[in-house]
Amino acid sequence: MNKINNSFFMIILVIPIFLITGCAGSLARPTQRQAQFILEEYMPYKNSGTATIKGQAFLRQRGGNVVTAAGATIYLNPATSYSREYFDLQVMRGVHLSEVDKRMLEYERTTIGDANGNFEFNSLPAGEYYIATTITWYVPGQYIHEGGNVGIKVGVKDGEIKKVVLTR
Repeated sequence: MNKINNSFFMIILVIPIFLITGCAGSLARPTQRQAQFILEEYMPYKNSGTATIKGQAFLRQRGGNVVTAAGATIYLNPATSYSREYFDLQVMRGVHLSEVDKRMLEYERTTIGDANGNFEFNSLPAGEYYIATTITWYVPGQYIHEGGNVGIKVGVKDGEIKKVVLTR
C-alpha cells in the first residue's frame, strides 16, 4: 500500500511540473526563421517614390460592432521572401518567430491608425507590400482578450493611389 501511495504522489508531483515546464518552454522559444534576408530584394524599395497606399483596418465583433485600428501601429514592409515568411506565419497564423534581421527595419514604414482606423503611406516606390496591424479588445465583464492580426499584400504602381481594407 505504501508503494502505491508513493507512486501516486510521484505522478501527482511530476505531471504538473512536466506540463508547466513544457508549456513555458514552448512560449519562451520562438520558431526559428527559415528565410534569409536578401539585400538585393530590398534595393528597389530604398528610395522614395510617387505611389500612395491608403486604407482602413477594422474587425467585426460577434455582435456586429466594429472595432477599428484606432491608435494601433500599422506596418508596411516590402514584399520579399524574408517578409513573406513573417507575414504568412506570424501575421496570418499567429506563429511567434525569432528576432527579425535588423537590416529589414530600414525598409519598414509605420503609421498610426486614426480614430476610424484609417491610415496612409505616401512617397512609396512602385512594388508590392505587406501591410499589417493588430486589433484587439476586451470583452466587458469577462476579461477576455479578443481580436487579432489583419493584413494584406498589395501592389502599387508609380503615381498610383491604392485603397485597401484590412479585415477578415
